[in-house]
Amino acid sequence: MQLIYCTKTKLSSMKNFLLFLSICLLPSAILHGQITITQSDMPSVNDTLRVSITNTIGTIDPDLSGANYTWDFSSLTPNSQDVEHFISPSSSGYPIFPFISTYGYKTNKIDTTNRVDFFKNSSSSYRQMGYGQTVGGFPAPFFYNPPDTVYRFPMNFGNMDSCTSGYGFPIPGIGYYGEKTKRVNVVDGWGTLTTPFGTFQTLRVKSALHKTDTIYIDTLHFGFSIPLPVQYEYKWLGQGKKIPLLLIIANEVAGFPIVTNVMYRDSMRAGVTQIGIQEFINYNLQFTVYPNPAHEFVFVSYSIEKSENVKIELFDLTGRKVSDILDKKESDGNHLELVNLAEKNLPGGIYFIKISSGSQSVSKKLILMK
Repeated sequence: MQLIYCTKTKLSSMKNFLLFLSICLLPSAILHGQITITQSDMPSVNDTLRVSITNTIGTIDPDLSGANYTWDFSSLTPNSQDVEHFISPSSSGYPIFPFISTYGYKTNKIDTTNRVDFFKNSSSSYRQMGYGQTVGGFPAPFFYNPPDTVYRFPMNFGNMDSCTSGYGFPIPGIGYYGEKTKRVNVVDGWGTLTTPFGTFQTLRVKSALHKTDTIYIDTLHFGFSIPLPVQYEYKWLGQGKKIPLLLIIANEVAGFPIVTNVMYRDSMRAGVTQIGIQEFINYNLQFTVYPNPAHEFVFVSYSIEKSENVKIELFDLTGRKVSDILDKKESDGNHLELVNLAEKNLPGGIYFIKISSGSQSVSKKLILMK
């Protein structure tokens, strides 16, 4: 009986010690444990968030991830900075969207098309409902049917989901353009992320976007589909951080992800190019680029009020001209230029298409996927 009594005492002491040890370690486990992302961690109306932009992550493999992982991107160097705005749909100037979306998103760059992307934030998901863009001087809404479900809530490590979205619109004088996307999301990691902005506890989400373009030519009574390379989004989300602390976009080339665009939360940095403040001026020159992002081709749609010489040029992110697209006198009215990007042998990345007519000159960002 004495032996049994002593054994119980020892077991009881061991349990007390383990309980004491777990209490001591609990704060550390909470501090460095997994986080959950919910509706409350997304943006709100009137948020303005500064981001730094570059196009390389060096030799780091963006696919590397896992549980309690440490990502060190502290060496990122920005090429430029921008400010992301989240506005009330009712102030956007586009119909219908105020009834189906939470806010509109636009950046600080000068864009005469006044493009606004619209999102619906709910307790179960974060979805893009479509976008609005000025076409021919009038605000035109483009709806995703069905919407693109960017995130599902609550978001935890190991979650997987998918959705299919799509949109389309007529192209005056050509026919029809449409795009269909299948999104596959995997929450494939959690842990500590370090960027030049700081160190954060994050969830890592990898999204694979399988896109197909569809074009119909009225004059030929013929349509065709173009499967695009798989595009990957690598996103690191933090609680209360509203947008990804780090977003890496890559395109699949020969089975490997090739990084084309990098964007991360940041503060104002001296000596870094600040993308121009948004000014919605009533330009006589109407200018639209689509699809954007583009792969093998892009349409440049523009409208001029009188017959003038029109010049269209393509520049890279450093401001170096890489191609002359058009330089000739055009009649007044609407025009459409088809640009074959494949034959220009350009690497994937960010470019700017500049159109000049008379005394006016307007630029628009183009993302080229390879």
